[in-house]
Amino acid sequence: MKKIVYAILVAAVLLSVGCRPKSESTDPFAKSELTDSAAKSETFTYSVKKDSCYYLMKTTEEMWPVMGLENKYSVQWPDEKLPREVERELLKAIFGDSTSASFDEAAARWVKSNEYETLFGDELLECSVVGKIPKNIDNLCYNYVDGTIREDGNLVEFSVWLEAYMGGAHGVHYFLPLVYDRNVGRIIHLSDLVDTTNLGEVVSLAIEDLDVNSEVRECLFDEELLGDAFPGSDDFYIDSTRSTIVLIYQIYDITPYACGTQEVVLPIFWLSKHRKLTPYAKEIFGEGCSL
Repeated sequence: MKKIVYAILVAAVLLSVGCRPKSESTDPFAKSELTDSAAKSETFTYSVKKDSCYYLMKTTEEMWPVMGLENKYSVQWPDEKLPREVERELLKAIFGDSTSASFDEAAARWVKSNEYETLFGDELLECSVVGKIPKNIDNLCYNYVDGTIREDGNLVEFSVWLEAYMGGAHGVHYFLPLVYDRNVGRIIHLSDLVDTTNLGEVVSLAIEDLDVNSEVRECLFDEELLGDAFPGSDDFYIDSTRSTIVLIYQIYDITPYACGTQEVVLPIFWLSKHRKLTPYAKEIFGEGCSL
């Protein structure tokens, strides 16, 4: 039973990550509901929102007769009003919820969620919310979410860290960055910057040829660098100071769990030799960023 529960829960986490909006080839300069200067303050400000919830459960399972579950989040959230589509994408990444009307609603749903109530079914004898998990409980599971904000000019990077342990040998964790452009009032996707068709071929070349990616190369077997068969990634962040796009590969995407999350650095000038940059990318990185 333990292996079944763990497998189902890991699959649920992977499904949540996999359901994030994919890159779309849309005009990043399309006017949003909040693109005029009056819709935002000059200084980007945010507050820390946090909450936690603890469950104590008794089951008929011989291995897990008593279990504790801790749900906890600590997220930096903008004080300024965001376009609805931006808020929806952020809440999807943070809480797996794109339908709630507000952060507070999505957070309240998430922190009170308990997958075990469904997974155990009749095997769950008792389940109650408690003030704290007793220290003598060995079977302690958890879901943690941390979200931070970093500004880079008009770009705002939302970094979401997800970690969960639902039994088994180890937990799972994910790093989900999203880049918000305040000037155009929307989340930026990779296809807004560069042609992403068969981008894995370029990524594979960057891992092979660039010393900045040597640590990623060391985690891969030579046969895994398969040109256009190498996977791309929708998760990325921008470092305009270093003129780079950094692709994020989650655990198991391209390397074993022990290697952790992988970051592949694509310098813009190098990337422009292999793929055409969009006018928007040149706007962000400035003159001379490409051939």
